[in-house]
Amino acid sequence: MAFDFDTGKYAFYVWGAYGITAVVVGWMIAASLMSAAKWKREAARLQAEKDAPKQASKTQP
Repeated sequence: MAFDFDTGKYAFYVWGAYGITAVVVGWMIAASLMSAAKWKREAARLQAEKDAPKQASKTQP
């Protein structure tokens, strides 16, 4: 299957739309990955906070 790259007088619009779409999709992927990392850190912090009293009570006589 061959893609026809000849967009004629609409080339600026077509390639601009492709470029904007690529930037937006890339931005969405990056934002999702950063958000996931943030929530992973938050979950780890909450888990450590939850486990801290259990560990403290084990060390006390």
